[in-house]
Amino acid sequence: YIHREWAANVFFADASSIAAAEIALRQPYLSAVSKICVDDVAPAGWTVGGDFAPAVSSTFVEPESTTPTTDCFILYSSGSTGKPKGCVHQHKDLVYLAVLYGENILKLNDTDVIVSIGKLFFAYGICNSLGFPLWSGCSVELIEGRATAEAILRAIERSKATIYFTL
Repeated sequence: YIHREWAANVFFADASSIAAAEIALRQPYLSAVSKICVDDVAPAGWTVGGDFAPAVSSTFVEPESTTPTTDCFILYSSGSTGKPKGCVHQHKDLVYLAVLYGENILKLNDTDVIVSIGKLFFAYGICNSLGFPLWSGCSVELIEGRATAEAILRAIERSKATIYFTL
């Protein structure tokens, strides 16, 4: 269950993901979402990525006033004790992790390049590939698709990674 206020206003997908996206978008709380295809050609009902501003301009609202303890994002548990549950995180949470671990222990800075196999929808990945880079100013190389040994080695070589996070 996702509370109506937390539902997305805009959904971005590439052409290869649209079939799966359409299934996810059947949820009633996503019925009014603007659908943006990031590729040059969009199927019916989707807007081409470069032309998305007019499609979403009416869905954007004034930014919410927030504090460090305001709800920010939801990550879902693995469901080890039943159905997966939404775990609400506050605005301060990524900052605390970035400072306590990324800055104080790893000493990340703007010269570092991160490669992490954790996807952004996992707590591990959102910290390594989003929170740490945003806080420290370092770069991140995201691995598209499965994190196979070949894909990981290509990403490390291509980006000249200084930090590698694995599971």
